Amino acid sequence: MISGKREGSLGSEPGDHAKWGPPILICAGATACAVGDADSIDVNFELPDGFHSRVGTFDLTDFGMEMILFTPGENFDLCVEVSEADDGLRVCVESDADDIRGRWKRIGELVIGLEGCLVTDPFRNRPANRAVIEINTGIYNVDVLEDGSGRPRAIRLKR
Repeated sequence: MISGKREGSLGSEPGDHAKWGPPILICAGATACAVGDADSIDVNFELPDGFHSRVGTFDLTDFGMEMILFTPGENFDLCVEVSEADDGLRVCVESDADDIRGRWKRIGELVIGLEGCLVTDPFRNRPANRAVIEINTGIYNVDVLEDGSGRPRAIRLKR
């Protein structure tokens, strides 16, 4: 479940010593990204009506899905970076979240089970446009990187 809110710091956070692996391309030309618990989500899920034209970061637990929807309002290459300690992942509209000036904002928590984290373009949710990323099981803080444009630039799960 996603809950709580807290302000973060700059994109390259002082004290954030996570080392991120190379980007893994999931889907070229994505319009959105859904990140969630692969144990509790049917990979053939369909989004509730009304999300196709929305921009922002949305909690879908109220719709029975243990996931976050990230829609930046532009097409992007859906790439995932996994921390070298397997204790987090991030998806960014740009090539690297460390290059974006902005603030990380805590939007809550997400539980990731044994199957890992499902990452997909939910508007083109088919096998070629999704992956299950192996990260450690547990409760992850969910943060969104905002650059002042009103559009989310990255999303991060981190323990």
